[in-house]
Amino acid sequence: MRRFQAKFVGLGLIGLVACALLIWRAAELPLQPAHVAMARVIAVTPGLGSGTGRQPHTYIVVRNAHGTGQFALFDPEVRCEVGQDVKVQQQGITLTPLPTTCR
Repeated sequence: MRRFQAKFVGLGLIGLVACALLIWRAAELPLQPAHVAMARVIAVTPGLGSGTGRQPHTYIVVRNAHGTGQFALFDPEVRCEVGQDVKVQQQGITLTPLPTTCR
């Protein structure tokens, strides 16, 4: 019975070390270069300003075939609607707004 438990613990430790090595290796890989891409606006949601001095803002969610992103803009700046295609910056699967996105 003890041999079975020792083998089980040993295999578990070997598996844990293998997973740690894979994660360590993946963390060292370089990011893809950022590039301009087109994405579709899939949601525009109002957000309330919290605290003093905060202005109302709008959350915008965008998606394309390779990534998704969410960002907030102040209400007077928002110039896009759901379904509209906008330019974003894409790095890997992350989409971030450009200075002209939805403005």
